[in-house]
Amino acid sequence: MIIDYMVGLGLDIVNDKIKDAREEKIVRDRLQEYIERQAKINLHSSREEEIDFGGLMEYIQSDLIDDVNVRIFG
Repeated sequence: MIIDYMVGLGLDIVNDKIKDAREEKIVRDRLQEYIERQAKINLHSSREEEIDFGGLMEYIQSDLIDDVNVRIFG
């Protein structure tokens, strides 16, 4: 559920740059693979190294899109 939400947000950010359904699928697949890979890394981390998914979700919902737009598009 969190992974799907994060992938959806990633697609929202670059949606105006995606040309067709094939390109959207490529972006979606790459985002999903990356997020799933990071989640597996988190499973093997100590408590101190563990990702704060609650905090991450809060950041994604409130600031991520603005931060990405600023960094990509100035």
